[in-house]
Amino acid sequence: MNANQRLTRLNDQLNDRYVAENAWEDVITYPKLVTLTTTLRCNYRCWMCYQPEFKGDMDWAVIERLRHVLPSVKTMQFFGGEPLLYPRLADLCALAGQNECEIELITNGSLLDAGRRALLLDNNASLIKISLEAATQDTYASIRGGDLENVLGNIGALVRERDARGRQKPEVQINFVAMLRNIRELPDLTARAAALGVDRLLVIFAFAPGEREDIARETLFFAQELSDDCMRRAMAEAEAGGIELSVPGFFADDAACESGECGGKVCHSPWKNCMIDLAGDVRFCCGRTGKPIGNLLESGFDELWYGEKITRFRRLVNTPAQPECCHICRVQGRSFRDIRFHVRNPKMAERMLAEIEDPGALR
Repeated sequence: MNANQRLTRLNDQLNDRYVAENAWEDVITYPKLVTLTTTLRCNYRCWMCYQPEFKGDMDWAVIERLRHVLPSVKTMQFFGGEPLLYPRLADLCALAGQNECEIELITNGSLLDAGRRALLLDNNASLIKISLEAATQDTYASIRGGDLENVLGNIGALVRERDARGRQKPEVQINFVAMLRNIRELPDLTARAAALGVDRLLVIFAFAPGEREDIARETLFFAQELSDDCMRRAMAEAEAGGIELSVPGFFADDAACESGECGGKVCHSPWKNCMIDLAGDVRFCCGRTGKPIGNLLESGFDELWYGEKITRFRRLVNTPAQPECCHICRVQGRSFRDIRFHVRNPKMAERMLAEIEDPGALR
């Protein structure tokens, strides 16, 4: 183990201790995960996308402000937009490699061509997440557009090329945003992913931000029996195919609440996570419910990471006095059995509930 690896390991262990004890405000560590929104450009226009615009790349000056932090960071995650469109992707991968940071990537998979696959495999890529919500072209086109078979072909090639190098990483994960129009295809997609050699399939409930009533009516809060049935059938396919499947929960399973799946999880974000957008704004909340703690082009990273704003949040989070934003957090707070987990606009949620003659009825 070299000096850089020891530094990263020490940073990890201290971070884990901070979270476990929930008592450390004045930390001496850096985050273990840094997520960079490298670009807002994207070759897709997905139906449920929340981006207001699709232009702009991260200024390299923002990344330069992180150089002294990276030797302690375990993982750099590249996000977008479509991060494979970032013009300095090769430089970013090289920087991660120089600091022995693992690379995670969230992509739609359509641009995972031979050159980009080699770039990721040649560097320290540990996890590649492909957003993919369909097993048929018609459904895929209605959600994301593009060519489903092209994406599946890219995934298969990535797995084969990784295996040919005798490596277990990067792990390949499909992220499936579950909604009314695609939930019936989850079992078939699970089987296809297993056949391709995908390591994991993660299912996430769709949710409707703001005024997006079209998304609200597609959320599975209004199709609970269908949701449970399709997820259980997908679990059977996963077991048969030898692929790990993670589902968000079953509406009819009371035991889920007892096991903690209905919210109440301990938040670790203000100790472990740091999200930086292409303008340099810094957040520590993975749910983006908190406001930025500052901007890297205006303040040094240490000034922000050890400053009063985040220190106060560390003091309050996971306590009865935690900030209001924590109570609507989809990761730590609200139960998926609550309509507000799926429909974020309170008035819209109330109105849609009123449309159901029997609030317990499922369509």
